[in-house]
Amino acid sequence: MLPDLIVESILVSPPIPKAGDTIGSIVVTIKNQGNGLAISNITAISCSGKNCFPINCPSCLHFTLEKSTPGIGWTYTWMVTSLPPGSSMEFTFNPAPTLSVKSSSQGKWQGDQYIFACTADRDKTVTESNEENNSKKVVIKVLGKWPG
Repeated sequence: MLPDLIVESILVSPPIPKAGDTIGSIVVTIKNQGNGLAISNITAISCSGKNCFPINCPSCLHFTLEKSTPGIGWTYTWMVTSLPPGSSMEFTFNPAPTLSVKSSSQGKWQGDQYIFACTADRDKTVTESNEENNSKKVVIKVLGKWPG
């Protein structure tokens, strides 16, 4: 009896943003669809795109900015506690204020596209029935250009 961790969903709000819309949240759901207990593990979320905005996650354990490259994107990691078979955990990420950038575009979707990718059990510490289904990504295409 082995666990099987998946990224069940990555939901971004608004789902079809226009340039200048206020950035809502990113909600990630991690699920154990296997029939064994999944031990605690490190999960990663990344953003690719020249206008990726910093995020925070008050409910995430050991939430850490692992890598950030201006104009390219970032990767954050956090600890997911053990998950019994069939259970899931939801994590909500919000845009974080940027102290070094004071502009009217802060907290707003800018033109371009953003690719959000998430990998459950990134470091492969959990022995699973399927090790190939731990990742999911979504592409968000922002309508229009900033400033709108």
